[in-house]
Amino acid sequence: MNKIEMGRNYTTRDKRKVRILCVDGPSDKFPVVGCIDGNGEPTCWTATGLTYMDQVSEFETDLIEVPETLPVEFWVNVYKNGRHAFHRLKAVAEHESDTSIFARIHIKLDATKGSGL
Repeated sequence: MNKIEMGRNYTTRDKRKVRILCVDGPSDKFPVVGCIDGNGEPTCWTATGLTYMDQVSEFETDLIEVPETLPVEFWVNVYKNGRHAFHRLKAVAEHESDTSIFARIHIKLDATKGSGL
């Protein structure tokens, strides 16, 4: 497991937002201090974001780094014969199509950085 770092985004395993206050807190065993969204009390974790020392299973309050996402937008020309072509620009998708086009699909999504990007 990686150490928890300031400046990165984390949630609990059960998807609640977490604001990390410090990673060098007063406890050697639980140096990470932060606040879980909806809970006004500070919470402590191990340096790697675990709720308990020497835990053997996952807990809902363990920290999980939120992966960085990037907006992605593209157009897909779908043709009557089943062929398709992906284009990053709508103008290129329009220019590259021919009379056998069946549909043009516009797709916008947030892709996880590192997952093929």
